Amino acid sequence: MKLAGLGDSNTWGYPFGPHHSWLQGVANKLSCQVFNHGINGECVYDMRLRVPAVAQDQPDAIIIMGGTNDAFEGIALAELQREYRAIIDELTVLTSCRILIGLPIPLNHKVEELLAKEYREWMKSFALEQKIEVIDFYSALLDSSTGGIRSEYNLDGVHPNQQGFERMAEEAVNTLLRKI
Repeated sequence: MKLAGLGDSNTWGYPFGPHHSWLQGVANKLSCQVFNHGINGECVYDMRLRVPAVAQDQPDAIIIMGGTNDAFEGIALAELQREYRAIIDELTVLTSCRILIGLPIPLNHKVEELLAKEYREWMKSFALEQKIEVIDFYSALLDSSTGGIRSEYNLDGVHPNQQGFERMAEEAVNTLLRKI
């Protein structure tokens, strides 16, 4: 299996790098080839511009995970929706691979978390409507008592630490295997 990840720093593996990302963890667990298209600091509108490059990898599955930087930029839900729809539409034209949406992880910043929550709620309903699978990275890292990232998975309130990336890899593997 060839797997591509399209996202931001939480896909790239910040600050450890792609070889320590959750995507690489999936590769290690499933013995598959991965293409990490995570770029630090990118919003969903930036990700959309890279869809042709992702499709050129000819993956069997693509996991899209964006929204964290959008929340910090204060991007309106309607704009995020437009960009996600455009990404899915373009991928559908360029490839016949399996598409999954990864829910953005919890944020320890209350204002941005409120917006990220709106994004996640929409992503879940959109995925259901489009029959797209969801990887629930959010619940996997959530500290239900604070609404942020569980301390054992937290690097800086925005990014997971190495244990957090490992937990994300487990969640992705569980979802990928459940639907094969």
